[in-house]
Amino acid sequence: MTYQQMKKGRNLNRDRLDFANDNIGPMFRSLFFPTLVGMIFNSVLTVIDGIFVGWGVGPEGIAAVNIVAPVFMVITGIGLMFGIISLRYILRNFSQRRAAWMVTNGKE
Repeated sequence: MTYQQMKKGRNLNRDRLDFANDNIGPMFRSLFFPTLVGMIFNSVLTVIDGIFVGWGVGPEGIAAVNIVAPVFMVITGIGLMFGIISLRYILRNFSQRRAAWMVTNGKE
């Protein structure tokens, strides 16, 4: 599938956020709610882990889950940070190469 075929049926501007000119309220909500849902699922995961470990191991297991849960969240946050930063650099370099290719080949 070529770039033109992929581009034909998609509206690429519908998900774009303009941080310089958009209203802060709607933009904040569009970023806040997916983040909130992700954090709720992460908390539910910790609660479910505590329930199963509590049934299987007992109070010592629940204590271990409660000690490890914040460490897990910090490690997950650091991993996401590096992943997002890496993706930003990869996509920037990819888009620069794509733009250079389009200019040299007379596309768009």
